[in-house]
Amino acid sequence: MGGAILVMLVIPYTYTGYIRNTTYRPLFKIFYWLLVADFLALMWIGQAPITDPFILLGQLASVYYFSFFIVLIPLIGIIHFVLCITYLLYFLKIKKIYV
Repeated sequence: MGGAILVMLVIPYTYTGYIRNTTYRPLFKIFYWLLVADFLALMWIGQAPITDPFILLGQLASVYYFSFFIVLIPLIGIIHFVLCITYLLYFLKIKKIYV
């Protein structure tokens, strides 16, 4: 249970994006709202009886919770950086500006 809180301490070291605001990061918005839904699902599953479907759902929701902080945040930052560089190079090529 302490790992769920400690995993948030990893964020400053694994964040690879240059933009801190999520207004210009639509991919991150999607995964963020999935995290909110996952958090609500974990709260609901936590009070449910220990039976077969709730055990599997709880494990899957926990995997997404931890993978969001450890895997998805760095991956989204890298994807966003590559897309920005690609767009910048494409824009410079159209305007006939060579770097």
